[in-house]
Amino acid sequence: EDNKRRSFHVAVSAALRRGILAAASLGLIVVAARGAAATFAGTAYELRLGKAETAIQEAALTIACGFVLFEIVTTWIGSKFVQPKISIMPGEDEEFSPVSRLSTVVPLLKGAVAITILGVTGLVAISKLGVDITPVLAGAGILGLAISFGSQSLVRDVVAGIFYIADDAFRIGEYIEATRLKGTVEKISLRSMRLRHHNGHIHTIPFGQLGFVTNFSRDWVTMKFNLRLDRNTDIETVRRTTKKLGQELLKDEEYGQEFIQPLKLQGVAEIVETALVLRFKFSVRPGKPTEVQRLALKRILKAFAENGIIFATNAVIVQSTGSDPFERGGAASAEITRARLTSTATDNP
Repeated sequence: EDNKRRSFHVAVSAALRRGILAAASLGLIVVAARGAAATFAGTAYELRLGKAETAIQEAALTIACGFVLFEIVTTWIGSKFVQPKISIMPGEDEEFSPVSRLSTVVPLLKGAVAITILGVTGLVAISKLGVDITPVLAGAGILGLAISFGSQSLVRDVVAGIFYIADDAFRIGEYIEATRLKGTVEKISLRSMRLRHHNGHIHTIPFGQLGFVTNFSRDWVTMKFNLRLDRNTDIETVRRTTKKLGQELLKDEEYGQEFIQPLKLQGVAEIVETALVLRFKFSVRPGKPTEVQRLALKRILKAFAENGIIFATNAVIVQSTGSDPFERGGAASAEITRARLTSTATDNP
């Protein structure tokens, strides 16, 4: 609440400064018009300059009213929906705090308001100066049609962005994957979006090239992982130990509130020559799944050691007995070798 109030005061101060600067500029224009009219007083240009002075004053008043309206609306929007700064700094854990859907649309809303208010104000001001705005509107329509044909990719980006926002596919602060790129949505403009990769890279992707979007920050996340245990491990002991550990994790002061479904043993995933592969899983809120998994693995290592549950190794154990045929074959070969050596010694005294 304090941040919102502070942001509102800063925005109001900035708006007042811009309003004062605009009023001073328009005042100079009005003073210059009056000075010109006074200079040519008593001449043939007096009437014409008088009309021009009135038109300039009306146009300046229109521009001032439009500017004030623009500042009021944009300041209210900016203070009502404060945009958080989403940035992943090196050395910090990735903690995503998605904003609301309405806050995501705020930049687009401010842009639309600015174009509408300033555009209408400009046309009215021109009409006050005695310029016929009908050809201007017709020319603007033709220019817009030409631009739309000449920049089809831009139009495609804008239209695609409108549909992505309407479908609520992503919001500022959410972690997504799009076109084989992953990152946190930092900014949404009229034609593109900016993704911050967890390694710090920034990707700017036009909406027309976005393609399918995978959102990792909605509702819940299920984490699954495998552990290789000794072949002689009692699965029931592992199940009871995991269930007890899952209940303990729910009471953890820092991460207990993150769990939706506790840690549990899902079953045997695979049986290999030297290990019994078991699968575990849990469900948490989006935002800290990897941190919770690291905590779970740390607690599992300790709990398994206390309950005599042994992890598998890659060591290969070879067992042999005296009745092994290879051993008998080796003894026979040794006897034959000794007999040959004795025969050679007899033949060569």
